[in-house]
Amino acid sequence: MRDETMTANGPARTVPVRGLTVAALGLVAMAALSVYVWGRLPWVLTLEGGGKDGADASVPKLVLVALFPLLLLGIGAALVLAQPVRERVARATSVPLWRTRETDRRSVDIALSILTLVIVALHAFFLSYASGDQRTGRVVMAAVLALVAVVIGNGLPKVPVPDAAQSDALRLDERPGLDRLVMAARRGQRRAGPVVVVLGLVALVLAFVDPTVSLGTSVLAVVAMGVVAGVVVLRSAIRSTRT
Repeated sequence: MRDETMTANGPARTVPVRGLTVAALGLVAMAALSVYVWGRLPWVLTLEGGGKDGADASVPKLVLVALFPLLLLGIGAALVLAQPVRERVARATSVPLWRTRETDRRSVDIALSILTLVIVALHAFFLSYASGDQRTGRVVMAAVLALVAVVIGNGLPKVPVPDAAQSDALRLDERPGLDRLVMAARRGQRRAGPVVVVLGLVALVLAFVDPTVSLGTSVLAVVAMGVVAGVVVLRSAIRSTRT
């Protein structure tokens, strides 16, 4: 059996370079935005009714500026360290390792790419709100969430089938029904991809016209993803019961 860290072209990359690069660019973008609006931010932002029992809550400017960059750093560290922890637990407990290093790298790349966009959007939204420019914050939030929908839709057809480690952990060879269900879900993802991309692009255009409608369209893209994939899985299950 070939070692899990090898591919047909040589050693597989186990460091999520793409995801870490996107996260680093996101940190730079948040830092640049923070510097740009620093002089317009109040030293203490008051959130009406944001505290306990409806009381006003106060957020210092430094906390507002540092909150989302620190959140991204924490999430990135947790994602990168998760696989080594899983491997140690699997060795210590003899539990099958259901995710190989290569699979984990791809997953972390995708997760960090998407989460970075969302966190940067939230950072921009709250800084715009605090500086009194609420319109820009809504536009940025709507546009970034639309881009997230496009990224997800583009990636759905590329989601790999379960590798050897996942197949062993799920015992797909012993459970043909589950194997068919997994493959049906994979087909559903492929069919849902183009639908999500189109709705995401529509939401991106609407973000600069009506951010509220754009946000609704992005939500619709996520719902459509589940509906299309669910219909494919349901039809496959019905056919299986008939045969």
